[in-house]
Amino acid sequence: MLPPVWRDLVKNEVTVEAKPVGLWTKVCDYIEAPLKLRIEAKGTWKITGDEECGPDGLRTHWPADSLLTSVPAGALIGMIGGSPAEKPGEKSTVFSVGSYLVLCPADTIRGALYLTMNDSVARFEEHSGAVTAKLQIAR
Repeated sequence: MLPPVWRDLVKNEVTVEAKPVGLWTKVCDYIEAPLKLRIEAKGTWKITGDEECGPDGLRTHWPADSLLTSVPAGALIGMIGGSPAEKPGEKSTVFSVGSYLVLCPADTIRGALYLTMNDSVARFEEHSGAVTAKLQIAR
């Protein structure tokens, strides 16, 4: 089997604000499976005044009311479908990104691609900073 041939999904790295206008930062208008999605993220952001972390989040903090409870607070997460203003729901697919991810979404997955910091919605106003992400796809 040949390795994937990656191409940029967006021309430049994407800045993902810790405190976006909604809950999510839109990365691109539309992606549709089947495809392979690779995301590499770097940088640091703050959950609160002194709690700084990178895109892998704080291993010591797992809020039960976070957007994605299977990953720690501060981790970079993604969503395909839905709206930048909504919590994950039936119309979207949410996944952990961290500092590195290769994802092969199910063939039924399609929609806008979003990224954000994982945390409780009530704490989003305390966030600051940003991380950057490089996004690539292969078919």
